[in-house]
Amino acid sequence: MRLMSFRLTIEQFKDRSKDVTRRMGWGDLRPGDRLMGVEQAMGLKLGETVSRLGEIEVVSMRIEPLYLADAAEVAREGFPYMAPEEFVEMFCRANRCRPDTMVTRIEYRYCEEVGPMDICTKHRKQLKQGDEIQFYVEDGGEIYEYTGFYLTCPECGFEILRTACNHTGFAHHVDTLPTDAVVFEEDALR
Repeated sequence: MRLMSFRLTIEQFKDRSKDVTRRMGWGDLRPGDRLMGVEQAMGLKLGETVSRLGEIEVVSMRIEPLYLADAAEVAREGFPYMAPEEFVEMFCRANRCRPDTMVTRIEYRYCEEVGPMDICTKHRKQLKQGDEIQFYVEDGGEIYEYTGFYLTCPECGFEILRTACNHTGFAHHVDTLPTDAVVFEEDALR
């Protein structure tokens, strides 16, 4: 697994206030690629080891001029109170480049969290994960067993049932199961 250093934004990575990063290079990334976020990957002294921050998955990437970073993008970079011009200046100092330099803008998600699809579309809030439950789906006379979670929007209570399998970047939602599928918990089997 490739390592990606977050040396300048360690705290933002840890508190999950960052989900976009701009990089020199990295143009070969594709959505679904997994990377290991680390504090520092290069320039370690003899005897120092890589300190892992956590695994991330690329959601999207594009190449664009650095100066396109606006206030919303700077906030997603983990600097909500920094002006875009300050961010561009800081990036240029750290990477010895200019505002018109083409950079790779990478949007990612933290792999141990619910995926980006688990968002209330009305309030744009990430759904809170509830207790793990065992449930069953009847589809065409067959019964399938799942382990999953109820996810709830803290704003409006919008709720979905989601299976726990998100290791490949996808999730099964009740609303994506066949329309004649019946979802029920274990008690209903007795």
